[in-house]
Amino acid sequence: MNTDPARILGVDNLALVHFEGAAAAQFLQGYLTCDTTALDTRRWSPGAFCDIKGRVIANGWLKLIEAPDGDLGGTRDGGVDCIVHVSLGETLIRFLTIYLRFAKVRAKLDAAPAFDVECGIADTGSFDIRISASPPSAAATTALVNALTASDRVLLTAETSGRFLPQALGLIEAGVVSFDKGCYLGQEVVARAQHRGQVKKNLVRVRWQGSSKAQLLETVTDSNRQKIGAVVQAGTQCALVIADRTIEHDTPCQIGETKVTPDIT
Repeated sequence: MNTDPARILGVDNLALVHFEGAAAAQFLQGYLTCDTTALDTRRWSPGAFCDIKGRVIANGWLKLIEAPDGDLGGTRDGGVDCIVHVSLGETLIRFLTIYLRFAKVRAKLDAAPAFDVECGIADTGSFDIRISASPPSAAATTALVNALTASDRVLLTAETSGRFLPQALGLIEAGVVSFDKGCYLGQEVVARAQHRGQVKKNLVRVRWQGSSKAQLLETVTDSNRQKIGAVVQAGTQCALVIADRTIEHDTPCQIGETKVTPDIT
């Protein structure tokens, strides 16, 4: 796999949510799976928001905003920037509204139409983003989905939000969940499932030849047409599947009428 960072210009399937206020990072510590004390202004770090049942509402990347006077977000007027799928920007703000009422933090959705993305996802999950001077491009958006899929990184959408525990989405392996940071919304469910080994679903990448396209939540079946999972992210000739049981590299699989091959080493 090519692990060199890729620069993708004009991505239009991302939303940028600004969390502004004196205690933005401290506030988000109670709602994110990652440890916000480890955030900085130089790099985007992966994180996810869960509901009280431990299901992931949205995931993406976060970075501290440096205040004009040089203070980091969470001390005065800086804050935290959060990147999620464009279909979940408003959803995330609505989800947190009831909690924001009790905090001196404001959430605002950026109206920027497109972003430039530089990612070295395969190695470290690193991610950089800038407001784009390039026009929005469907090809760029497809390229980002393909890069994420090739590196087993799920970016939830409105269709897939609120359905899966972090374990099923591969977020533990991706370093998105801290088990040392303390409490956050849904933490008890996530931790119990992890320590008791209760999560049987797992993330599997599949590939195929030809022009067929997979749809989100489309059923994946075995050679007997028995369901073995569902598509959680679909790229070009590749997809990420939430498998209900163990899939080996030679397990016969289909999405619709298309035969797919598990990409397992």
